[in-house]
Amino acid sequence: MRISTVLAHPDDAELWAGGTLLQHSARGDHIHVLTFADQGSGRRAETEAGARLLGVKCQIVDRRVLGSSDELTRRVMKFLRATEPDVVITHWERDTHYEHAAVCRAVCRAVPRVRIDRGFPRMLLSCDTYGSLGLDSVFQPTLYIDVSSVFESKLAALSAHASQGPAWWIEMAKTLGALHGLRSGCAYAEAFLELAILGQKRSASLLPNVARAIATATGGITAQSGPRLPPSQPQADPGSRPRTRRPAPAPASAPSDSGPLSPAPGRGH
Repeated sequence: MRISTVLAHPDDAELWAGGTLLQHSARGDHIHVLTFADQGSGRRAETEAGARLLGVKCQIVDRRVLGSSDELTRRVMKFLRATEPDVVITHWERDTHYEHAAVCRAVCRAVPRVRIDRGFPRMLLSCDTYGSLGLDSVFQPTLYIDVSSVFESKLAALSAHASQGPAWWIEMAKTLGALHGLRSGCAYAEAFLELAILGQKRSASLLPNVARAIATATGGITAQSGPRLPPSQPQADPGSRPRTRRPAPAPASAPSDSGPLSPAPGRGH
């Protein structure tokens, strides 16, 4: 599998998706990170140090590009065409940080064009944000990734960004990781919102260690096929335990609605 992240700041990969990237790197997947930093700043060295700890390849672009939507979109398209990802991770459009939101908009402009031309990516994910709070709404994940086994390594990579006062960010990572873990039945998790690409969403089974898929009002995460993409088969959570349920009265011929990704009742956050 090939995963590319497009995130505004050098420590964003570690903060919002570090555990997920660590797990994919450990299993031999190809991980590429595109981020932005001021020329000549010490953050470039920190970025490279964090990337080594995550086991990913990193590309750093001059931060001034963030001020031009057209140039930013062009850079993102070039990066995606070069890295050929199955999965793209970026920010949330309702993020309260203007540079996060700008990067998300550029990715959302670039991805459909690359998909039409090249047939990839297959999945587009938005990551969490500060306190899971957006400009006018709460971040509502559609999938959680269990990162319990690599959480300490995620924090170590985040610590590489010494100029940013990592102690504060580490505490936020612990708080959000534990919250998402509580919601999904593990110690620590990272949360993502799947975005549609040209009217399609992929199954959560495309990613390993999916702790829980949260069904949305439109049917949740589903396996869908396209003209160039074979459908993926949903997989049950390997960490789940069988449960005994008392069936509701129903005619003997009523079909069963159970399944590994069956829609669950809606939840508030």
